[in-house]
Amino acid sequence: MPGRREETRGSNGDNVDLWGCNAGTNQYWYLNADGTITNAAHGLCLDAVKKHDGSDGDNVDLWACNGGSNQQWSSVATYEWANGAHGLCLSAVASGDGSNGDNVELLTCSLGFNQDWVHF
Repeated sequence: MPGRREETRGSNGDNVDLWGCNAGTNQYWYLNADGTITNAAHGLCLDAVKKHDGSDGDNVDLWACNGGSNQQWSSVATYEWANGAHGLCLSAVASGDGSNGDNVELLTCSLGFNQDWVHF
């Protein structure tokens, strides 16, 4: 699952981005029985930004868990996760180089490496 910089608190709307693995609790994610993915450090859910229309490039952030379809995720292929509201896949920004701070967004599922999320 994607990482985030270590922060002391989490707030609705905090952006989800890539960060080098550092074993911080902010980089631990739990897949729940209801299809939500919760961040261990903050207890907030991985959330497809609801105000957008489900287009490629829509942002992913943290938000208080509410069970909405924009917080539902399902596995569509090995290591790929599609959002329940739009069917788009969780993706590292395709134009990035994998550096700390590169954005995580929604893109059409393509089986690309930028959509593979592995666990350790």
